[in-house]
Amino acid sequence: MSETIKFKRTSILQKRPTAAQLDLGEPAVVLHQSSFGVFLEDSNGDIRKVGPIHVGSSAPNGSAAGSSGHALGEGWLDTNNNSLKVWDGSQWISISGGGGGGSTHLEDFGLETGSVDYGLVTQSVSSNEDWGSSLSLLSN
Repeated sequence: MSETIKFKRTSILQKRPTAAQLDLGEPAVVLHQSSFGVFLEDSNGDIRKVGPIHVGSSAPNGSAAGSSGHALGEGWLDTNNNSLKVWDGSQWISISGGGGGGSTHLEDFGLETGSVDYGLVTQSVSSNEDWGSSLSLLSN
């Protein structure tokens, strides 16, 4: 017997949820292929991105369509210099070298810059849906 789990979701680029839109621990999913992410509200009322890491030449959420800013501990693989960065609450901190004599490559992180199949979505999301609640996920 299978069950359907439904999350709040949007397919709008860089539209992050606000604390007012989520209850404590309630997940929301951004499904846009360029800014995919899962978000939760923590016990302080802050929105946290729990994954995946953003891969691109510019920082995530630079042109916010929803909640602005970044989540503490959020990650970004900067493809300009192949540097892994983490948001410390006020700025992006580089935690890996930017080339190291050619030894650092995107492949080292197991990431590709093409399309990614996350294996979770079992029905399509039309572009006009915005924080609805009918995304079906696979469960055992």
